Order: sequence, then structure tokens, then C-alpha cells
Amino acid sequence: MADTTALTEARDEVLRKIGRNLVNFQRMETMLKFLNANQRISGTVSDLAEISARAKKQASKMPMGHLAEEFVRSVYSSQETAEQYDSDKASVTFSFRIEADAALVAERKKALRAVVRERNKLVHQWLSEFDPNSRESCQEFGAALDEQNAGVLPEFEILRAIIRRLRESQREVMRFLMSEDFLAELTKGTADG
Repeated sequence: MADTTALTEARDEVLRKIGRNLVNFQRMETMLKFLNANQRISGTVSDLAEISARAKKQASKMPMGHLAEEFVRSVYSSQETAEQYDSDKASVTFSFRIEADAALVAERKKALRAVVRERNKLVHQWLSEFDPNSRESCQEFGAALDEQNAGVLPEFEILRAIIRRLRESQREVMRFLMSEDFLAELTKGTADG
């Protein structure tokens, strides 16, 4: 009876850890989708909602590895493309970039690739090798899951901090677009043109 209880407790604990890690990986994938969909929005004011929805839909279909690569490629890029719109319509471009030297960009890319590898290792390798009927397997797997979680948590926190800053920037832009100062500049621009 004691062996059965010990196995049940070990299994329950490892299942909790599997869930924790999977949820954290899924949250990171969701953060990458959000960042990729919101890192650059550009178009006429009347088309912004449609453009935003299209960007979200495109990001939602990407696997985590592609999301990580696209995030590093676009957000850590110093290149900005200027698009021309019909001059009779007001247009807006919002772009979110992080200035970093080549070494930091390479480090970010390596770190995010490691997160993707760890997620794939858990989903495609470890789960199939796990024996839930072995207390020893549960304990070994639990230790590996704790180590994995500790390794990816810093990247989780970095992504969360970037999202906080992006949302703050978006709020600042929206406050400005709704301000009297912006309306005065807009009116002045059309009067000068």
C-alpha cells in the first residue's frame, strides 16, 4: 500500500510539473504571437483595424520556432521600410524596435532557439519516454522538468518585460492620437498642404 501511495504522489507531482512547463511554453508562444502581430502596424487610419486583424491571424498560424525567428529578425532590426499611402487619407505607422549590438541579438536568438528546443524536447521526446508507473521515472522526470523550467524562466520574464514596454508605448501613442496637440498638428498639416 505504501508503494502505491508513493507512486501516486510521485506521479501526481510529475504531472503537475509537466502541466506547469507546458503552460509556460504555451504562454511564451502566445507572447511571441502578440509581439510579432504588434511589432509593426502601418496603414491608413480607416484600414488599421483590418491590418491589425490580418497580422494577428498570420501570427496565430506560425509555429513557435518561426515565431521566435521572426521576432528576433524584426524587433532587433534597425531597418525600417517606409510605405507610401494615398495622400488624401491619413495614415499611421507604429513600429516597435529594440536597439542592440550584434552580440546581444545573437544571444537573444540563441536563447529563444533554446526555448523552442526545450519545448520540443518535452513534447516530442520526454513525454513518450516517461513511465508513469515507475516511481523512479517520475522522480527523474520531475527533476528534469524543474531544471528545464528554471532554464526557460529568464526568457519568459524577458518576453513579459518586452510586452509590458510595448503596451506602454501603444498607450502613449493612443493618448497622443487622442490629444488636442495631435489634432492641432493634424489641422496645421492640412492647412499648410
